[in-house]
Amino acid sequence: MKDKTRKKMTAAAVSRKEIGQGCFFMFLDGDDILLPNLFSEVRGRVTDGDIVLRSGYMVDESTKAVAKIAPPNSSFYKVCGSCFVSKVTPSDIPMTADDRTAFVANLIDHTKFIEVSTRHKRDCVYLDDPFAVYYVGHGSNDHTIRGATPYIADLLKRGAVETDEANSVLSLITAMKPKSAI
Repeated sequence: MKDKTRKKMTAAAVSRKEIGQGCFFMFLDGDDILLPNLFSEVRGRVTDGDIVLRSGYMVDESTKAVAKIAPPNSSFYKVCGSCFVSKVTPSDIPMTADDRTAFVANLIDHTKFIEVSTRHKRDCVYLDDPFAVYYVGHGSNDHTIRGATPYIADLLKRGAVETDEANSVLSLITAMKPKSAI
């Protein structure tokens, strides 16, 4: 975890020079897929502050099971790291990889992003429509190492969607995969 955090902060420090007056910032895990309409929704909603994805889909590659992760069963931001979009300015980005005072430097645990936002006196806007897919069961997740496999299975079961919705999500993500991954 320490190495992962350091990589994030180094990337943030480098990007600080590139953002000018501000930009949208989002951590995106390699096993997550953003749905095409997320960014138009974000641009339409945010002036300053942060967007929290309260809902999203979970897709199990091995079984093709599709679940909607949403309140009241769970919240997407508690499950998936690609759940938070911030409008940031240079002052929100760490000056160096060791700077822990800037807003982005405190975005370490996705289950705590809302608390970090509140501590930094930022507003949060909650999106309840699913705009992201958490892709599991492809062999590269660390659920087995963390012992989270039963938790993932339970989420897939509790949030299972109807066949038409599942087929729609599966078709969309299949169309979005790079040809080398199909």
